[in-house]
Amino acid sequence: MAASFEVLPGLPGDGPYPEQFTTAGGTHREGFVVRVLPERGPPWVGNFQRGLGTFSGVMWHPGGRLLLVIAHGQAYLVDPESRRLASTPFDGISGVLEASGWVILASFTDLMILSPHGGQWVSPRVAWDGIRNVRIEGGRLLGDGWSAVLDAWRPFEIDLETRQVVTSAYD
Repeated sequence: MAASFEVLPGLPGDGPYPEQFTTAGGTHREGFVVRVLPERGPPWVGNFQRGLGTFSGVMWHPGGRLLLVIAHGQAYLVDPESRRLASTPFDGISGVLEASGWVILASFTDLMILSPHGGQWVSPRVAWDGIRNVRIEGGRLLGDGWSAVLDAWRPFEIDLETRQVVTSAYD
């Protein structure tokens, strides 16, 4: 059996104290709550402190071993077996794309790209204040970014192999 997870509507009223995940350390009030059922060991509940974005969800990191938990924009990479936080790579996430083994985390100005080959990196800024319509086509990451200069949505394009921004809405 592989590890699995489920999002809970709130903290459970009984059972062991939830694991606390935060960028500041310590405990915090109820955040984004996830029950994890590891491959080995007992199930556990994680309470993830909320970030500054709008997106919440749980998915597997493209490497398949770590859970990617996003709590209102704050990303957490967690080992479901050890209950250990691997990293908090990005905050301010407003949208997520899972496609062709890639996971793309969009903030309002840039993107974190998680490769199916194991790497992860943050793009240069591609928008002034908003990213939408993100997709992968032919080795390119495409989308629209808000241009404050033109007061309009403008296309951006990133070459996923070279990591170079081909076009940007942030000029």
